[in-house]
Amino acid sequence: MKHILLIEDEGIIALQLSQMIEVGGDYRVTIALNGREGLDVHAEDPADLVVTDLNMPEVDGFEVIRQIGASSPEIKIIVLSGASQETEQKAIEMGAVRTLSKPVQGVELVEIVNELIG
Repeated sequence: MKHILLIEDEGIIALQLSQMIEVGGDYRVTIALNGREGLDVHAEDPADLVVTDLNMPEVDGFEVIRQIGASSPEIKIIVLSGASQETEQKAIEMGAVRTLSKPVQGVELVEIVNELIG
């Protein structure tokens, strides 16, 4: 079973998206509520795919992309963002494979997850 790490600081959104991902495929989803927690989870239980917000407390999504990209370049990263196109482009340049603008449609996220690792 593929492991997806979902890093999202808004707990309700994280729970909703994780449930949609689990229903949409045969995946195990781990939620982290900030970038630091996400990096710690990944170090202990590496993910096959990471879905991360950009603007979070403690460690932001750019640092998540940088650190996971450096240690595990084979892992695909999807960015969730309410930011500008320039910010999303920076995430792609740093190594994210896709960006989704908030509010994220769960169906769209599931389709992308299935496309990338399904």
